[in-house]
Amino acid sequence: MSTTSGPTAAELAARLAELSPAVLAEPGRVRGELRELLAQTRQQGAAEAEVQALLELSRCDFYQGRYEDMHALAEQALKCSRRRGFTVLETRALNSLGLSALRQRHLPQAMEHFMAALRLAAHADEVSAAITLGNVALVYVQLDRHDTALKLQSHVRAVMQGADQPVYLAFALSNLLGSHRRLGHHAAVLDLAAQAIVLCRAHGIARFECTTHVALGRTLLDLGRLEAARRTATAGLRVARWAQDRESMAALRLLEGEALLAQRLTAEATTSLNEALRLSTAVGLALQLEVHEAMAHLHEARGELGRAQHHHDAVRTLRAGLPTPATVPPHLALPAGPFGPYTWAPELAALVGSLNPPAPLPDTAVSRDGLTGHLDRGALQGALRRQLDLLGPEDLLGVLFLGVDGMRAVNERFGQDVGDRLLGEVGRRLQATLRAGDVIGRLGSDEFMVILPYLAQTDDLGLVTERVLDAIRVPFVTAGQEISVSVSVGGAVAPQDGTGVDELLSHADLALHQAKRAGRGGAHLYEAALSADEQRRRVLRYDLRTALRYDELRLHYQPVHALPGLDLTGYEALLRWQHPRLGLLRPTQFVPLAEESRLILDLGDWALCEAARQAARWRFPERNLSMAVNISQLQFAQPDFVSGVKAALRGAGLDGRHLLLELTESALHPDAARTDAHLAALADLGVRVAVDDFGTGFSSLRLLQTHRFDVLKIDRGFLQDLQAEGETRERAVTLLEMTIELARRLGLRVIAEGVEFPEQIELLSALGCDGVQGYLLGTPITPEAFEPR
Repeated sequence: MSTTSGPTAAELAARLAELSPAVLAEPGRVRGELRELLAQTRQQGAAEAEVQALLELSRCDFYQGRYEDMHALAEQALKCSRRRGFTVLETRALNSLGLSALRQRHLPQAMEHFMAALRLAAHADEVSAAITLGNVALVYVQLDRHDTALKLQSHVRAVMQGADQPVYLAFALSNLLGSHRRLGHHAAVLDLAAQAIVLCRAHGIARFECTTHVALGRTLLDLGRLEAARRTATAGLRVARWAQDRESMAALRLLEGEALLAQRLTAEATTSLNEALRLSTAVGLALQLEVHEAMAHLHEARGELGRAQHHHDAVRTLRAGLPTPATVPPHLALPAGPFGPYTWAPELAALVGSLNPPAPLPDTAVSRDGLTGHLDRGALQGALRRQLDLLGPEDLLGVLFLGVDGMRAVNERFGQDVGDRLLGEVGRRLQATLRAGDVIGRLGSDEFMVILPYLAQTDDLGLVTERVLDAIRVPFVTAGQEISVSVSVGGAVAPQDGTGVDELLSHADLALHQAKRAGRGGAHLYEAALSADEQRRRVLRYDLRTALRYDELRLHYQPVHALPGLDLTGYEALLRWQHPRLGLLRPTQFVPLAEESRLILDLGDWALCEAARQAARWRFPERNLSMAVNISQLQFAQPDFVSGVKAALRGAGLDGRHLLLELTESALHPDAARTDAHLAALADLGVRVAVDDFGTGFSSLRLLQTHRFDVLKIDRGFLQDLQAEGETRERAVTLLEMTIELARRLGLRVIAEGVEFPEQIELLSALGCDGVQGYLLGTPITPEAFEPR
């Protein structure tokens, strides 16, 4: 034995045990110290500590995607542990070799290592056996046998919950999340993700927090919650970068890129996916394949078919190098076991069967409401207190108060018994609408409460509220009676609206009262010290999400007349919102909000299609009329904008010559090449384009020089100045005269907007203006008020 001075074997082993949790959190940072400890163990002849150091270094390589280096270290650890008879360490070394082979897609070799580990673990401690079973489940994941993987992982989780080992419990939850996601169990993922993130943050387990963010983000992507998915990826990336976890960085960059692509943010998606491709090259074929598939979709969306084909070719090449279930050697098949039909070595079923089943977890008694079976007020307060205690610095938790509207009338008409049964039905429908991990209870009378742990963002509370309102609007059938009720909802979010139970409940209750004051079936989220204007904006932003679904949008049509004879030449379609509580809203009241949230894309598509259909209904081709439709900057910037115009024309059966698209100057600035391409494609369809509100921007003349348009619409501000006196009027007349003459020389038709006085028509006609529209000639009308002229 060496007599070299330095730490003793016991001290080295203790330091290695202290560093083990840090490997999960900061593998790059602890690698240097682990190498020093490895050298010291060899100097001291501390064989057991040497194997521990080798295994911790192999874990560093695993979490940083260095699988070949991991394999070499694990081989050294295996030889040393076998030579010395360190059974537990030999089990760990075999698991490390199996994981290295698994990440490199050598499935038979991986399973042979796991089987050897399981044979040792079956005679050792239950936790080691459960860890190995968790790794076996990962093989089933690679074979797309997610149902079998889920059963194994559920067993592993149950063992770890009773073992008081946070790292291993996080390992189990992370793997379980992955299988639930692949099987489409969205509610289970949302529930488990909240638990896993709280656990990982409490114990600094960065690796499994990252994998949890991946599973959660992919589920949000599947659910169409694109912004929440992107935010989840961003949150995970912060942790992955801090931990220098290259594999997680690649997976999260891929998730971020796919979320951005789904939001049509192709430039940002390109940046994320290029980074994902760079990172994935170092961490394995499977992830590279996924990134190439996403890159192919990205380039297809951008119309770059050559580049897309390059990535499709890469996918085929990579896929050819990946083993499939059919390539697994037949001698590894085996009969059904307690966790389902296995497809590996025969002794696995017997080994798993020999493990002691985990003890059932205690079912903590809680008080429940006798009418609905859900938690009562006291139990709800206790549950909220526990959730708030677990709230991390970046976590969000929502609370909803729900009041069933009109219960007194239900009781008077149908009787108290039917009313009670209806409340039970409301509770069951709420439960079915919410995630598996959300907590629901009855406060008393006709009021319910919901606790929503782990919201990805504050706006998610509004989305849940929307789902609840939709669910309750569907009529109930109770005791043979069809009964329609609604709920009013008030909500608050921790920590911004309060961090204590009483404070949060008080604010949710205040929000519920405000919702009830606005009328039945509404919702209000607590806001502190908001101005009346800002409060109105937030209400409108929330309500706008459902305006299309509930058929609240309208198009009104204002006539356009030719000069000098005032013959009808067409109509301009003007967007309106028939708000259920605020009445008819003009575009200036809601379009800016739609642009902020990108809802303008959906609103714009609807307006274009509806206006085209209306033009066809009113027989515009027969009457030689045209329909003008306003197009937003965001709409026009989309690569597939012209395809949308084609679809609208085709759906309406309308010739493009009867459609005029109005674009403001700001919509034409961002990308000159795309503007020219769109204008040329529209011209090929026969669709004309007008510059709307001409003269209000800063580069109107430059636009007319660089792009080809058909119509110039003069902003109403010029006409208003015609009603002034003296120099102001003279300047307005001069500008109008010069603008009309310029348009004539460029071959453009000129239409003046906002005509309100007969003298304006006389002057415009004398100056050679081609057309006019305004309240003097006709206010915007509904389709129902239309009379053919």
